[in-house]
Amino acid sequence: MNEPNPGSDEPATAPEIRRSLIALFVGTGLIGLITLFVPALQGLQQGLLALLLFLVPSWALKGSGKTIDDMGVDMGPWPKTLLVSLICGLLIYPLFAGVFHGFHTEVTGASARWSLERLERFDESLLDAPQAPCDTKRSQAQAWIAGQGLWILAPTTAGLEIDLGSESAKIRRARCRDGAPHAGPARSRSGGTVSVPPGGGLWYSLKDRGSFELDLRSEGRALSGPQLTIGARSEEGPEGGKLAGSKDLSWIVLYLIVHLGIVALPEEWFFRGYLQTRLDARWGTPWSFLGAKLGWGFVASAFWFALLHPILLPGAHRLLVFFPALLFGYLRARTGNIGAAVIIHATSNLLLAILVGMYDWP
Repeated sequence: MNEPNPGSDEPATAPEIRRSLIALFVGTGLIGLITLFVPALQGLQQGLLALLLFLVPSWALKGSGKTIDDMGVDMGPWPKTLLVSLICGLLIYPLFAGVFHGFHTEVTGASARWSLERLERFDESLLDAPQAPCDTKRSQAQAWIAGQGLWILAPTTAGLEIDLGSESAKIRRARCRDGAPHAGPARSRSGGTVSVPPGGGLWYSLKDRGSFELDLRSEGRALSGPQLTIGARSEEGPEGGKLAGSKDLSWIVLYLIVHLGIVALPEEWFFRGYLQTRLDARWGTPWSFLGAKLGWGFVASAFWFALLHPILLPGAHRLLVFFPALLFGYLRARTGNIGAAVIIHATSNLLLAILVGMYDWP
């Protein structure tokens, strides 16, 4: 597939580009609202966003005389794509890791603890807190892993009985305060059952643990799948009330597959394939940099890319993706397709996940 020609006689129209951005941002906002009011659907968030990113460009291009295949959304010849990705990774990733280390050890007070053991992680589905975990009207129990602990919050309508098994464990009573979960003083417990009142919770230490298995009951009955949600995506919990997890390296393969297929590919499809190409067609590419023709479209697509990120997962720090987006835009302009941008995007996410796990955080 040939690289699109930004200087063609059929420049992109402002209404078309504006229409595509409005559709994307309104659609993303609706996804956020739907999953906010129906927490059980939070596990579908990324998939719904990926579908939106794939569909909007083809819809926006109707009547333009162009199709999405004209936007350079192919992966390119695989040998070249992999070679460019390898060279880019060897140049960029050591620099990124060094800056990450320097900033967090000197500014945030994190301590590096590099080891193969720390590369092992608990199941991806359990990681990180859901949106609004302290919703005062939650009807389901919630469980997630953050840092070195497992958090379990009871629904506001019923208490929980948590069987810790026969092993000793370090636990903390947890409760919601100012819209966030807080853990009380630590205490050791020699197994047995802990009762949690409605709306209360428990923090269970995972330090030095390679696995855990807890039984969750409510009013004497084991929690069924829909009565418990787990992880940041609020996926339905296991049947029978058995909450279990183990550390291994399998998360790396799953993480990379997920980020290639439903994170990096759809995002590059829209922002570097469709949007950057159409903006370049409208504004031109007057700059040359290391073999790539660039223009304001390269900057604007990175800006809109960054602006989308805090909608579903709020946080001002998420705007920092503007800077790697410039690299993705350069790769798209340099190669004429999105292949290298997709691979570098997904592997950058993986590298960040690995780095975060290699530090003790204050």
